[in-house]
Amino acid sequence: EKMNESIFFHVSKEDSGMSYSVKKIDNPDLNWKKMNVSTLDNELKKLKKIKVVKIDIEGSEVKVLRGANSLLKKHTVKYWIVEYARNCLLRHNDSLHTLRKLMKSHGLDMFLLETNGGLPKYIPENTFIYSHIISNLLFTKIEHLDKDWIADDITSSIIPEKII
Repeated sequence: EKMNESIFFHVSKEDSGMSYSVKKIDNPDLNWKKMNVSTLDNELKKLKKIKVVKIDIEGSEVKVLRGANSLLKKHTVKYWIVEYARNCLLRHNDSLHTLRKLMKSHGLDMFLLETNGGLPKYIPENTFIYSHIISNLLFTKIEHLDKDWIADDITSSIIPEKII
């Protein structure tokens, strides 16, 4: 979100999905590493066109995107893939709503990337999504999919797995 801000990062040795960052240590029993952070705007400022950025940082996704304001404003990135883990976002006072609102303010629609692959599934603006698993969301303009998506195998979508 901000340049040269300090955060504390906990790396879980058992499960990388249990790693997370905070501004103030919330559990002194865990191992913490103090880190200085940058922004995507700063780190990627020399690049003019980027096809894909994938963000998976245990709940800090919206903060990273706030630090990519220039990239978003200039539409430098064609496809943003963002991990959605509701509980991780809540730890940082963010939500699917704040994520979606930020991306929509830059003219980007939200799609679900399904685990079996295939064409991204458009999620209408007022639709709440719920999942027991962590999902990857795609933010882009629908015309990008129109240009770039040339084929899709829909077999797994229409025939049960046991038959295939």
